[in-house]
Amino acid sequence: MKTRITLICIYLVACTAVFGQTTTDTLPPATVDNGASTTSDVLYIYGNVVANSNAITGKLTNAFIKGGYIGDDIKNTTLERLKDKNRLGVEVNYGATYVHFSKKTTHNLIGYYLRYNQSFFLGSNFNGNDYKLLFYGNTPFAGQTVSVSPFRYYMLGQRSLGGGLMLGKNKNTFWVGAEFVQGINHTDIQATNMDLTTAIDGQMLQLNGQLDFKQSARPRYNAGYGFAVNAQWFTDIKEKVYLGFMVDNLGMAFWNNKSQNFSRDTTLQFSGLDLVNVVQDDSTFTQVTDSLSSALLPSERYKSYNTILPFYVRAVATKYFVNGKLKLSASVNYRYVPAYIPQGSLQATYFIRWFSPSLTVLYGGYGGFNTGIGLGFDLGKGFRISAETLLNEGGLAPNSANGIGVGFRFYKSFLRK
Repeated sequence: MKTRITLICIYLVACTAVFGQTTTDTLPPATVDNGASTTSDVLYIYGNVVANSNAITGKLTNAFIKGGYIGDDIKNTTLERLKDKNRLGVEVNYGATYVHFSKKTTHNLIGYYLRYNQSFFLGSNFNGNDYKLLFYGNTPFAGQTVSVSPFRYYMLGQRSLGGGLMLGKNKNTFWVGAEFVQGINHTDIQATNMDLTTAIDGQMLQLNGQLDFKQSARPRYNAGYGFAVNAQWFTDIKEKVYLGFMVDNLGMAFWNNKSQNFSRDTTLQFSGLDLVNVVQDDSTFTQVTDSLSSALLPSERYKSYNTILPFYVRAVATKYFVNGKLKLSASVNYRYVPAYIPQGSLQATYFIRWFSPSLTVLYGGYGGFNTGIGLGFDLGKGFRISAETLLNEGGLAPNSANGIGVGFRFYKSFLRK
């Protein structure tokens, strides 16, 4: 599947920012890192992939991403963990930022940055029947009518290019910027008050209820354009205590008039279709979406629409202890994607000369409680690199945990004399 290929190919890059490592920080690092960045230019390369859920196990997610066989034991373990309201999310970010700092004057600092970023977001809200239909097919529901709502499937891919300005004034640092956004692809399917009836022989399905359907034009590249703004504010409230606030990717995407867009209280029928194939073959998912759109008149099927981009907001507080060797960070963030709830995290990083291990505890986001570990290395001459495994217990305890995530960060400062 295309989604699998995307997730497998993107195990890329991000750098150590002073306010702690998260899987979504794509803006430039702050300028309070012992003053080094205030006298240098910086190249910042980042990337990460995260998949998480409040119900689906890490073992199932890992098998799905790799395209491996998903046996009944894996599916049944998740089946026992399903809730009335289940959430699933996948997020991929990668790109590069270049920051230029002008020479510092008394209590003032001016600079600018340029950034390229590419992102993929998937979020879904679903009930237990939706999961059973997806992984066991519609045959077990032969002769039955079951509820398949509330259901939401949201996917958006984008790339952006832009930049902004930075101003340091006394103990405050401000960033503000804007970016041109290219919409790669978008799908948004939402079912409300919807039931699914399967014929006794399992070969005929009928959906009844409110359906909202949006899908960007095919081929999916160059399907839309838009804009986004971002801003950050960092402040030193007292010695070795810092606060930071940021908003990123706040904007709109405008999908062209070859897009499909409708909302209707409707009845749709599918013949000779086993829904379990949706997780095995792209053509089956295409068959489902094409069947939805072909139920409408041609004049109703194609028209442009706008969407709010998956913006990100974050607040963080950082405190240094033990003569700066121990850093503790607490943060709260939110991503505007279905299935994402506000996420809180605590991170501890200890600096041992050129080596800095970290431990992170998180709750929220696309899932529930998770942990993560990270390793940072200062290689000298302005090089810093770090690798992190957030939501790592999805690999350590795959049958009892939900999340998996990896990331890599690279930071190079160019010192000026």
